[in-house]
Amino acid sequence: MKKILFVAVALAAVVLTSCNKKEVDPYEGKTNPSTICAEHLIAHFPFDGVTTELINNVEPTRKGEGLAFEKGRRGQAYKGAPKNELVYDATAIKGIAGLKDFSFACWFKHQAVPQSQAPVPYLFGLTNSEDFWGQLAFVLDRGGEDTTDSLAVKVAINGDMWAEYGLQPAFTANRWIHVVASFKVVDEALQTIDVYVNGAPVEELHRDFVERPVTDFSRSSMVLFGQWRQKALEGATDEWMGDMDGDLDEVRLYNAALTAEEAKALYDAEITVID
Repeated sequence: MKKILFVAVALAAVVLTSCNKKEVDPYEGKTNPSTICAEHLIAHFPFDGVTTELINNVEPTRKGEGLAFEKGRRGQAYKGAPKNELVYDATAIKGIAGLKDFSFACWFKHQAVPQSQAPVPYLFGLTNSEDFWGQLAFVLDRGGEDTTDSLAVKVAINGDMWAEYGLQPAFTANRWIHVVASFKVVDEALQTIDVYVNGAPVEELHRDFVERPVTDFSRSSMVLFGQWRQKALEGATDEWMGDMDGDLDEVRLYNAALTAEEAKALYDAEITVID
């Protein structure tokens, strides 16, 4: 009888301990990056082994047959490779259609794209089935040496590329980099771009675009990751349309132009919770 009573008490203690056990909070004593400019955050793709966009709880309309994840800057990251594309319905993400001022932020890591290599890898963008470039394209262009990547932020206005497209700073290949690109409409004929790398402004990448119509994001029907639309959806085989050979993590879209202070605050918050 005593043995039975002892076992019962022990089991009760285990149950009580389990019920009272505090769940670990990954942000305890830290800043959750999603609290930075939270009122302007309209989409968040964490890619922690899942494809769900968190703010709107949106799943992709298309997943490439080779879709994969690997260790990311925090948790897991989306791994780019041939046939790994992800396509989301942009109209299901509240706020994209009405964007004027906007920003995107992400971590990326990519293999070198040497000058001798033809393909230009496509990381992500907002586009549709009609405009060649779409409304936003984030790609890597060729670098001057085998040890460098070149980042080109290409922004299209209703399919018409801005002539001054060359935002191409050189980065060391295969290393995690945090980028914020902030776009602000000053008036209907002037827009500015500022790029922040690892929390710091890149002064030479500031651009003023004069006498250009404001980007019409109501034309964006898809958010595309990892592959050119023409290859992913239309079977194009153009050699220069390269396959992404790297990783994306913690992609965020905002309906505001983040300031230098906000870009730095986001980066500071990000690096407190990285793996």
